[in-house]
Amino acid sequence: MACYIAFDLGGSSVKTGVVTDSAKLLARGKYPVPVSFDALLDFIEQLTEKAREEYGVRGAAISSAGCIDPEEGVVRGLIAPSLQYLIGRSFYDLRPRLAVPVRAEKDGVAAACGEYWAGGAKGCENFLTLVLGTGLGGAVFIGGKPYRGAHFFAGDMGYVAPAPGMPGYSFLVAPVPYEARYLRKTGRRLSCSGLYEARETDPAAAELWDEFIRNTAGFCVQMQFTFDPQAIFIGGGISGWPPFIPLLREEIARQMEAGRLTFNRPDVRACTGGNDANLLGAVYGLKTAFGI
Repeated sequence: MACYIAFDLGGSSVKTGVVTDSAKLLARGKYPVPVSFDALLDFIEQLTEKAREEYGVRGAAISSAGCIDPEEGVVRGLIAPSLQYLIGRSFYDLRPRLAVPVRAEKDGVAAACGEYWAGGAKGCENFLTLVLGTGLGGAVFIGGKPYRGAHFFAGDMGYVAPAPGMPGYSFLVAPVPYEARYLRKTGRRLSCSGLYEARETDPAAAELWDEFIRNTAGFCVQMQFTFDPQAIFIGGGISGWPPFIPLLREEIARQMEAGRLTFNRPDVRACTGGNDANLLGAVYGLKTAFGI
């Protein structure tokens, strides 16, 4: 059974996994973010060599924050402070150091590839993923392949503002900014799902929840008529809260009925890959690129 090692680089940690050809994880790990680019390369080399000896891995796959050109492995765009050293550098500096193929992918695209290979998007050739968290990330799949755009920013919808002078969608449809606004207003902490649960007795929670679900539903409708996908898969922590997708569907239906749109309603679904989607998707990209 062929195996591969995968790395998922985020702002607060690096997750690792040994993944089989059938999208099963044999081992997982979680480590602090290395302090420099050279330290990161050393870290990846050491773990890859260890996995090659232990599992016979046939490749190293990387999912990373930032915008990545998968052909050159170069990181661009905005990125978490702990990973600033990646900007302008190439993950493929690893290739002369490793005895196996190496491939890197933007984390949003990797998550979508994971859904396509082994998650809820199996069988969907045209779909979007929207990852709701601190901001809004995502990816676009067209014809069974990720669409990256001319500059590799396709799917980074969080940068877009609905109108001049307004905040970007990362502030309008991501849960964490609403949680921060509630804290500023009340001095209390509530998760976004907590805003919903407190809405009957807490006017501040009700106001922020209504704004969040209204903006998120409206954004889904916009994306439906922009890309016309088969489905929109919602990721991020809130997607695992069971009431969220039904509530989002209700608000989408309400808005479309108010606008007399009786056709092309978005089919919103929760991502199923969870924390493993980036690792699996990075391996899917490696296998596809190298034919292994």
